[in-house]
Amino acid sequence: MSGQISERPRAPQSAHPRVARRLNQLQKYLDATGLQKCMEDISAQLLRRTELPPNPYPGLLCQIQQQAERFRLTNSTPPERILSDLSWPTFSTAVGYISGAGHTSRVWGLPAVLRCVSPAHLQQYRWLLANATPPIASLHQTSALSVQVFSGLTGPGIFTGTFYDLPPAVDILLHFVIIGTDVQRAVSRFVECLRNDVIRTIKQQHHLVFR
Repeated sequence: MSGQISERPRAPQSAHPRVARRLNQLQKYLDATGLQKCMEDISAQLLRRTELPPNPYPGLLCQIQQQAERFRLTNSTPPERILSDLSWPTFSTAVGYISGAGHTSRVWGLPAVLRCVSPAHLQQYRWLLANATPPIASLHQTSALSVQVFSGLTGPGIFTGTFYDLPPAVDILLHFVIIGTDVQRAVSRFVECLRNDVIRTIKQQHHLVFR
């Protein structure tokens, strides 16, 4: 096998006027969106890996989502707006890699992310976080096992009011922290907590649970 990469095939041509117009439209679309180059680059990155993944699609999907965001911002948001959305104030905390958002004590995260976050716009999700977090009474604390739950926004919803006027989704991440000496009991308690939380969510009827 040769180590040289062959030239990209030339765009197809047609003597039929209608087909030629359609091919010309497609070529202009590929050039404007960068679709062909993007897919070639992503596929090349995958195939250069020493070990190829059994399922390549999750990694491809992640890169395509990043490209989709880049394309959306480039084509819908003025550069001045993007730059202004990167300058929200933050302050340092005792945990070096965690910062707080300026003018509030309820928004924490990585400094690079917080500089793109508008705390005032995130206030609209406080009720959702409170409602989605299991109450302490439902966690069945015992002397052998202690259970705590930490909730936080993640995904595009955290950029409400900056990069998004209306985000495509609002995602909540729940961290169950179980402290004890018996690993098997801790795993069982975690499963029990998840099951109870699904049941609680269904009974409250504030949200729809997809099974």
